[in-house]
Amino acid sequence: MAASPAQADGGCLCLARPGLAVAWPDPDLWYALAEIVENPRPHPALAELFGKELSPELHTELFVHDFQPYGCFYLSSGPVLGGEPTGRCREFLATYLPGLEQPSLPDNLGFLLSLIGRATEKGAHSVAEAILHEQLAPWVPLYTAGVINYGGSAYRAWAESLHQAIEDAANSMPAITKLPLQLAFAPDAHELAERKALEEFALSPVLSGLLLPRSLILQIAGALETPIRFGGRKFSFSSLIDQAPRETVEKLVALLADQASWGQISGLGLVGKWWSARRRRAEQLLLGVLEQ
Repeated sequence: MAASPAQADGGCLCLARPGLAVAWPDPDLWYALAEIVENPRPHPALAELFGKELSPELHTELFVHDFQPYGCFYLSSGPVLGGEPTGRCREFLATYLPGLEQPSLPDNLGFLLSLIGRATEKGAHSVAEAILHEQLAPWVPLYTAGVINYGGSAYRAWAESLHQAIEDAANSMPAITKLPLQLAFAPDAHELAERKALEEFALSPVLSGLLLPRSLILQIAGALETPIRFGGRKFSFSSLIDQAPRETVEKLVALLADQASWGQISGLGLVGKWWSARRRRAEQLLLGVLEQ
């Protein structure tokens, strides 16, 4: 389902400005945030709101190469598109929104944001809250922090606005006392005795708590002055491990410490604690690799 455009009146979009505290964000804001994900050429008013740098080329760089907007990419081992996280999302939506026509990958960020917008617009706040708790809270705060810190300037205002919208919404809900199922049933990390296990671990946020977009891998290679073979994220990281195995693992440990300092959403305390525990476990496993 394509994101519904925000309502315009005389050319002015009725949107909450980034950083504006609200009990629950206006549906137009959810729709606007969704359109940025789905449309490389968004409505001119949205470009004015979120940044004039937006372009199809930068959209591809961010949403195709660095930060794919699918929950399964952050919640599955591999990571892979589809799989159990996508299946859980599909079952969840079939329960809460029976009869809804779902895309092949319903854990798409734009699709989920537009659903929250629609539920908010219709006054179905319990549905909007459930979508946020079960499908966005497990990975989107980590995702927005990654875009803010590694995604360049073009989409930073969009990521900050999305982070603020989730924070406002979460803080207007009852405190979370139970982990979302996407995290309760998430795969766990194992020992990193084999090279393949190390690669899968480092590239799977759900295992390591670490975000490692392709552009960051290239930055690490440059900082280490290590020539690597260019390609997709997995190919480039494999090449980096080939050329500088110990130095790469040391960089991963340092990145875990940096990312642990990223701000968390107070209303999603259990989720933040879950990701912090993953990072602590990851540090132990990576230090064990360095001791081998």
